[in-house]
Amino acid sequence: MAKLRGPGAFQRVFDQGQTVGNRAVALFVCPQEAPGESRLAIVAGKRLGKATVRNRARRRLREAIRAQGATWAVGQDMVVVARRATLTEPYRVLLELVADACRRSGVIAVQGGRDEA
Repeated sequence: MAKLRGPGAFQRVFDQGQTVGNRAVALFVCPQEAPGESRLAIVAGKRLGKATVRNRARRRLREAIRAQGATWAVGQDMVVVARRATLTEPYRVLLELVADACRRSGVIAVQGGRDEA
């Protein structure tokens, strides 16, 4: 998955995209104008805390998204916004919250082959 870059791309996703959220993340999803590889951005606002806190939130979200082991829908621009619970929830709960937001938004095309019992 490629990185979403540039303020124009972010603004388009925020303005035209659909939002799915829970206590840990807000996921904005918008179809691309010219469908190609899906692009993703992970952001954490200054409201969350100082730079080290925001970086920690982004790292936790990046790993939770990577751990989904999923096939992502093609032609989507996505922005994941960290919320306070991103920092406080146990990692296993964060994985479930991110997976729930991805499922509800429809950005996961096929669930990965991992079976957790």
